[in-house]
Amino acid sequence: MYKKWEFVFPLLLLGVLKITAQTRIGGITKNNAGAAIPFVTLTVNYSDTSKIAAFGFSDANGKFSIRISDSISICTVNAELLGFAKAHKTLDIQKNKINTIDFILTEEAIDIKSLTIRAFRPPVKTRPDTITFQVKSFIDSSERVVEDVLRKLPGMQVDDNGGLKFRGKPVERILIEGDDLFNRDYKIPSKNLSANIIEEVQVIDRYSSNPLLKKLENSDRLVLNLNFKKDRIKRWFGNVNVGGGFDNKYDASYNLITFTKKLKLFDLGNFNNIGTESNPEFNSDRAMSARQNTDFFDPEIRAKGIINAPLLPGLLLSRERFNFNNNLFNSLNFIDKPNDRFQIKGIAVIFKDRLEQFQNNQTQYLLGSQSFSTTDTQDVVSKPFFGKASLEGTYKVSEKSLLTVTTEYSAKKNETVGNTILNSDGFIQTLNDKFSYWRNLLSFTQTISDSLAVVLHATFSNDTRTQSFLINPSQNFNGLFISDSNRLSSTKQNAEVSTQYLGLETHILGVLQNSNKLSLKIGGSQQTDNLVSYIDLVFNKTENQKANTDFSNNLTYKESFLYAQTDYNKEIGAFNLTGKVGLNILNGDLNNFLVPTNSYNKTWIYPDVRANIKWQPNYLNKFSLTYQFNNRSVDISDLYTGYILNTYRNFSRNLISPTQIIAQTGSLVYSYNDDFKNIWGFLNASYNRTDNGFSSRSSFTPQYSLGSITNFAQPNEIILLLAEVSKLFSTQNLSVKLSVQQLWNNSYESVLNSDFTKNTNWSSTYGIGLVSTYAKFFNFSVGGNWSRNLSYLGSNTQIEPPSSKNVKGYLRLRFNFSGKTFFFITNELYYSKSDFSETPKHFFTDFELTHTITPQKLTFFLDFKNIFNVTDFVSTSVSAYQSNFSSYRLIPRYLVAKFECRF
Repeated sequence: MYKKWEFVFPLLLLGVLKITAQTRIGGITKNNAGAAIPFVTLTVNYSDTSKIAAFGFSDANGKFSIRISDSISICTVNAELLGFAKAHKTLDIQKNKINTIDFILTEEAIDIKSLTIRAFRPPVKTRPDTITFQVKSFIDSSERVVEDVLRKLPGMQVDDNGGLKFRGKPVERILIEGDDLFNRDYKIPSKNLSANIIEEVQVIDRYSSNPLLKKLENSDRLVLNLNFKKDRIKRWFGNVNVGGGFDNKYDASYNLITFTKKLKLFDLGNFNNIGTESNPEFNSDRAMSARQNTDFFDPEIRAKGIINAPLLPGLLLSRERFNFNNNLFNSLNFIDKPNDRFQIKGIAVIFKDRLEQFQNNQTQYLLGSQSFSTTDTQDVVSKPFFGKASLEGTYKVSEKSLLTVTTEYSAKKNETVGNTILNSDGFIQTLNDKFSYWRNLLSFTQTISDSLAVVLHATFSNDTRTQSFLINPSQNFNGLFISDSNRLSSTKQNAEVSTQYLGLETHILGVLQNSNKLSLKIGGSQQTDNLVSYIDLVFNKTENQKANTDFSNNLTYKESFLYAQTDYNKEIGAFNLTGKVGLNILNGDLNNFLVPTNSYNKTWIYPDVRANIKWQPNYLNKFSLTYQFNNRSVDISDLYTGYILNTYRNFSRNLISPTQIIAQTGSLVYSYNDDFKNIWGFLNASYNRTDNGFSSRSSFTPQYSLGSITNFAQPNEIILLLAEVSKLFSTQNLSVKLSVQQLWNNSYESVLNSDFTKNTNWSSTYGIGLVSTYAKFFNFSVGGNWSRNLSYLGSNTQIEPPSSKNVKGYLRLRFNFSGKTFFFITNELYYSKSDFSETPKHFFTDFELTHTITPQKLTFFLDFKNIFNVTDFVSTSVSAYQSNFSSYRLIPRYLVAKFECRF
């Protein structure tokens, strides 16, 4: 199937290259004396209607150039500027040419007896690389932190872990008033910065962090920028929240912020036991290597975590309803500019918590003649402690030279204890997990001229992660480790992974005479991964021995990587073409000290190709088409051949032969922005295929499962369709958002040593949300989503596949009394059903009251959560091989009173 892409994209590129011209209207705006008039608004109307076909503005020299559709033959061009008489001209359009038309504007006196000036900002302002949202048009004043605001903006998605995407594209970081204080740790501001100080949210595409490269770099990075309310910015400002309630409940937080010309400082803190999450850590999705993001060099190479903590995954409902916690969080982020040449940026973070979660599971394994059911109950307590410190210095050596040095250290330790009953057998599982990570970056930029620059990058990092997982007693594994009558008392899985990384790169960037951009990257890296794992067995509480070599690993994998890559950016008519071609040389050297026959040393030479076409036929519509062909190698997590106990009943190993994974991706992104009619939408469709990829093989017993990953000739495929439409009804003060997501995932699995079978998972989610932003007595927000999941096993589509569905709905009402007292009533409905079982409907009601004692100074809050005291949440799900019915204990209803002091 992937060969089709190889034909489609070259043909498409060939068709685009044939376009050598575009239809434009250009000219100059002048006054009667012949002097240029800047900033004149020019609109192009269809000849037979007042509908606007295109628009533009004259620049500082009075010149303008407006691209129009080739379908227009006759049009009217209008020129307007306050203080001048309006002018318009009719024009016969010549295709694929610049149609010249000049305007001479006559000054016009304005006789106004009384003048009232009212500032008006459009709710959304779209520019080529920046979209600006005025947040007040999309919120209902109930938002507490930045993340609550982002959820309501058109095109923005926030996942269960706090990860951000805009129109399906990941957000890399969050800036504050244009400054990058948090690096990639954007959960710090999104989950802890107060929402009431945010005026605008800007989505910036093609972002460049290096001030010397802004006109040279062909970036594809996406960031958010938060602009504050201007009346809030002063030397020192912020807020303090302090509250408490029955059953020793407490909720406190603070924002301490200073803004001066030389210093920007954020001190954010959160302390609560009501379930609010402020964990600054990201999962593996934030790790980024030089090869995964070729737009900039900022690798974060981490040691792999082998054993999974026994905590609940993300559920359909908010984590605050089932997250029993005792949270302490503080971060200090600052940028100081002692002089015009030197800047220093610092980050210090500390996080501590005590998490407790409860769950009951019933699982039915659908394995043909060997089908069986299991039950398990878990009470899990986790105590994470995390700290991080980072220091970055930027020195402007000269007007053309810039030096940046960064050092970063982070460490974590976490003890997780679970009391578990599996099929009536009780035991305790204890996981001790810790890591220490040290990273150093150096970057030097030298601009040769306005159109040429050279950047040198270097990085070194070291990460060591140790995990020990104890199950006591562990008689469930009797049949796995021993065959006699000895009783296994406890099992302890030990694992240590260490990763060292050194990377160097030279990047040359240039702009050609026709404003096209060209760059060349030459670099390399050396990465060394070490894995040691083994299982200690205790028999009859006294006899100790190690499990056999089937459950041990001792290996070292060294990866040497050299690459050369060039990319080119060119405008052809209404199209923008970007092409990237790279050549990679990779050497993988594996030493397996326990199974020497699995050791190998191989070298691969392979290409990296990426092509992107952007087309903007008019100011409303924008298209982007991307094709990428690349390879990747296996890593340490793919190469261990001994079983590792990575949960309390799941062993896994990998039987990967040395190979290169061939990957191809095609994507289409369409966006529609009509800032005049307040309609915004997008469609993101992507297809991903990996050949020589991975498939899974599993065997199950009522007490444990053995799983392995193997290299398999059949491809894995993922098709994703994501679409959204948002409309703002300004006169009704109503914002509407409609969304749909379709996901198809094809993979191959073997269960109980059967033949590999194609497994297709299909899921669909439909969502709707309405937010009233009326500033007077009554506001509301209502919406929800409906999702369905299907699992097809094999190619027999006549058999009804296992399915499940989930429904979530909410209704939020706000009442405003005299602008000082507000009541919020929130109702939420959850429902889950599958072929395995049907759950009861869950109905939650929350009540909030806010009363302003002193405007912009002191406010009183009263939060009454889970009024009907729903104690358990039940969900059900299915897959090709199992059905699951789970019950989770929820935080009981509570009442908390708080005071917020702003300053």
